[in-house]
Amino acid sequence: MSPPAHFIAGRPARFPGEAALEVRAPFTGEVVGQVPLGGAAAASAAVAAAAQAFPAWRRLPLAERLGHVEALRARLDQESEALARMLVQEVGKPIRAARLEVRNLLAAFRYFCDEAPRQVRDQELPSHADFTPRVARDPVGVVAAITPFNFPLQLLSWKLCPAVLAGCPVVCKPDPRTPLGTARLAEWAAEAGWPAGVFNVLHGDASTGALLVDDPRVAKIAFTGSVEGGRAVYRSAAGGMKRVTLELGGCSPLVVCADADFEAWMDQILNRAFYNSGQYCFRINRALVDRRRCGAFQEALGRAAARLVVGDPAEEGTDLGPLIDRRAREQVVERIDEAERLGAKVLLDGRRSAPAAGSALGPTLLSDVPEAAAVLHRETFGPVVCVIPFDGLEEAIARANATEYGLAAFALTRDPGTGRRLSQELEAGTVWINALDKTLLELPFGGVKQSGIGVEKSPWAFDEYLQRRAIYFGFPPG
Repeated sequence: MSPPAHFIAGRPARFPGEAALEVRAPFTGEVVGQVPLGGAAAASAAVAAAAQAFPAWRRLPLAERLGHVEALRARLDQESEALARMLVQEVGKPIRAARLEVRNLLAAFRYFCDEAPRQVRDQELPSHADFTPRVARDPVGVVAAITPFNFPLQLLSWKLCPAVLAGCPVVCKPDPRTPLGTARLAEWAAEAGWPAGVFNVLHGDASTGALLVDDPRVAKIAFTGSVEGGRAVYRSAAGGMKRVTLELGGCSPLVVCADADFEAWMDQILNRAFYNSGQYCFRINRALVDRRRCGAFQEALGRAAARLVVGDPAEEGTDLGPLIDRRAREQVVERIDEAERLGAKVLLDGRRSAPAAGSALGPTLLSDVPEAAAVLHRETFGPVVCVIPFDGLEEAIARANATEYGLAAFALTRDPGTGRRLSQELEAGTVWINALDKTLLELPFGGVKQSGIGVEKSPWAFDEYLQRRAIYFGFPPG
């Protein structure tokens, strides 16, 4: 096992008195690594390295920054299977899903490299007789990227790539339960020739992240996590008037209209509901189904979900691996238990379809869930879906929007007019009408209401790391 270390200014870094945080494989509970609990000295050193790197990195021509990013992408491509196996180990992600995350990581690197020349440039406006107006697009400065456990590499790429291509050095603090892949990326970036301080990794917990957010040298925070964590970041960032991107939680609805051919979409429904054992923020939490079809939908979804294989994430045939740790499983089970005590019916019981030991949990379907049950309104990071009947489209829309979240919404209907209305009235940053399995890097990803601020992916992601300045260039054109 390697000694615990941060990665700062292009090399491993250690600081006196740091406790070690164990990294455990969710499926076996085995200790697979350890990282330090970064304190004030480590956080300050990481930000100082990024701040020192900023002037030269921002002045480096975009073509050279692109060369560095593309060199890292080539290394990631070579190491793709090793990265996938690392995700299986530290996240407990089934191997097929782990390989998909690595493919998505590589696709993000390619997309942002292709898009950067169109976004990271100044804009000249029509000249006047005695001056030329121009809009400069400058990098905002040092970026603190705080990433979650569920997609540690893919979500890092959505922050790292547009930031460094825009000219911003990055300090990343990964989730302490899944830091190993991020640490490896930083090592490979240094080996690929990235200048010291452009990509730093600071290990630790929420208190370590707070040190980053509070540092006055940090100009921008890109955070993915819970609503509560996002609010804390937002409050702290406000004191320094810092830019933020907050990608927070969700409690996403699926509206199934009476005319929907839901059997044809069942594989996509399963994927959006139970992928990654339900540990992602834009999954289907609530299925709102026209009352005339609700019984048939429950039966079909129950049959399909019961066939999902819960087990060893290293096995090719596994559909659902474990939750990230035992505490995460306990929190989901507490939500199921509470709903059942309040009168909900358990149509499919994941508490019994997976071993009680460890953190595995099978797919769970609930019906007749009372309004008082938290699982109906709060984000539940596990494989649980509530099935709710509705009478009429007005009720469906009202119930779908009756949440503080607004990250994602899904709908199934054969009527284009109904689809257009749902796309306009469902309150979410992304709405899928029938096309449940479609995801494009070209489209922005972000939430409304309490689900976040700003966007990731797409050309607009670069705007999060660039600031505009108006320049009146007082020389005649030509």
